[in-house]
Amino acid sequence: MKMKEFFIGFKEGQKKFAENIAVIINSILLSLVYLFGVGITFIFAKIFNKHFLQLEIDKSKETYWEDLNLTKKNIEEYYRQF
Repeated sequence: MKMKEFFIGFKEGQKKFAENIAVIINSILLSLVYLFGVGITFIFAKIFNKHFLQLEIDKSKETYWEDLNLTKKNIEEYYRQF
């Protein structure tokens, strides 16, 4: 009876230990991926002076919508677009 309780407790202890290790490893890995991914993107954006958002508001426009200049094309241009 004591051996059975020992193995049940041992199994639960291993499970909790593995969950704690998984949380730590996942946090570290996701932090590194985020820092490298966002950090490298930020550095290249600064080097090439790229702005991903238009933060300046144009007072002369009545709306925030951008004009896409969508016009109708010939039907041949719609075939095999990809």
